[in-house]
Amino acid sequence: ITNLEETLDAHLRSLLLSGVLCLPIFTNEFTGHIRLGYLNPNNIEAIILDPDNPSVIICVVEKTNIEGKQRSYKTVFNKPDAELFGKRAQEIRLRCSHECFYLRIGNLPDDPRGRSIYLSVIDLINAFDKAMFDALEREISLRSVYWDVNVPGATPETIANLQKTIKPPMHNSIHVHNGEIWTAMTPDTKVGNIVDILNFAKANVLGGLGLPKHWFNDSGDVNRATAGEMGDPTYKALTALQRKLKTFIEKIANYQLHSVWRTCNYEGEPPYAIAQFPDLKTSDLTKNSAAFAQIVNAALMAIKNQLLTLDTGMLMLSTVAGQLGVEFDPVIETKKLKGMIEEKQIQDSTDIST
Repeated sequence: ITNLEETLDAHLRSLLLSGVLCLPIFTNEFTGHIRLGYLNPNNIEAIILDPDNPSVIICVVEKTNIEGKQRSYKTVFNKPDAELFGKRAQEIRLRCSHECFYLRIGNLPDDPRGRSIYLSVIDLINAFDKAMFDALEREISLRSVYWDVNVPGATPETIANLQKTIKPPMHNSIHVHNGEIWTAMTPDTKVGNIVDILNFAKANVLGGLGLPKHWFNDSGDVNRATAGEMGDPTYKALTALQRKLKTFIEKIANYQLHSVWRTCNYEGEPPYAIAQFPDLKTSDLTKNSAAFAQIVNAALMAIKNQLLTLDTGMLMLSTVAGQLGVEFDPVIETKKLKGMIEEKQIQDSTDIST
């Protein structure tokens, strides 16, 4: 039912359009497994903030349905309420009958609802669409032809009869007549260059969204060298959005793990899920691989000569490995490595041959 592989795109599209994403949670009380629903932002009646911290959303209230019922959802935090909230917030959350995940973008700290990424450019998009379709209609009009028929000396009765019976000539046809003067007429609207107007509107739309024009078939004076540099601000903005989505997915996954652990009474702490996203900007694999090899050798030499600790050397490796699309926690890796050294599975790490 949840099927995030299929529904994640639609959820993200809803988030970008409305600035809000609310996913109610339905938990199996015997297994702890969860299903995710979807609450349309238009069906949200109220969003309740923490009385002691207005930057934290503690409850989402749904509008009354056709059955006269109203649901309230407390937002998910993977910690007990007593550790996170004051007494007033805890009392409010106790009155909620369900739970939900809630995500917002483009908001101020105390703004309960997010803002659409198109909010700043929606009027420009509307103007661009109108100008584009007006230009298309104008081009159609310019290609249309109507005939002006002049009949010298004709009486009103004759003209009235001709209007009922006369037909325009067909393509490649022959029209034989006497006394009629046929003239093909086309409209002349005297409108300026619409291309410049459309380009101006499109540039403002894309600039408001933080997107380079050359991504949308408008190279202008951009070449290959400058195109890569112009995309950097966009990659940073999209990476920030990606990071927000990554945290949201991790919250969902860890809630699922906590739910199963709690329902099935497993011992110990539940495992922790980490969502890995690819780097949006394609990196140069050859350069990064060479840099990684150089960092490995440099770190080994520095550790051997006691110029660096093992912890710092592992941090250097994790930084470069991230450019290759491999992420690991240097602290955890160092602990594993030291444990292997203590158990004599490998030799002392200061030995450069090791």
